[in-house]
Amino acid sequence: MNDLDVKKIRIKIGLSQEKFGLLLGVSRNSVAKWESQESKPAMNNAFKILEIDSRFNSGEKNLIQNLIKNINPASQEKTRKVIADIEGPKSSEQEIIENIDFEDLKIDDKLNVIYHELQKINKSKKAISSMTEDIALNNKMISAIDRSLMVYNLNIQAAIKEVQDEKSKIIKLG
Repeated sequence: MNDLDVKKIRIKIGLSQEKFGLLLGVSRNSVAKWESQESKPAMNNAFKILEIDSRFNSGEKNLIQNLIKNINPASQEKTRKVIADIEGPKSSEQEIIENIDFEDLKIDDKLNVIYHELQKINKSKKAISSMTEDIALNNKMISAIDRSLMVYNLNIQAAIKEVQDEKSKIIKLG
């Protein structure tokens, strides 16, 4: 494994040392030591690194998410917290959770997922409530405008009536 360039592979994939370590189930310090050639990865980690590199080179879609499925359940919670940074803003925690079998999670992780889902529901409820208030306010404004237009229309009709009456008087006098 002398030719294994851990740093080159990690940077090519676009992961920090911490995130790369999470995928391999090792610490950031271990990754740093491999990159500085202070130590070498164990054979199983070397094979994992080569597999990740091979799968990345083949253009595998959702590579990071597919790798997360194989992470030790003890590391999954921490991985979920940092994984959103791996793929950028387009990758939400929900997408990550969907790719991890809910049944395989520990009870604490399940409760955490449920808690986050409830928070999303509450945010949606608040947004809907706010929109409902906005709609009610808009309806009040529309009603006020409608009343103003009715009054304006009545005033115009009264003015027309006055003009017609004056016209009739002028015709009779003439």
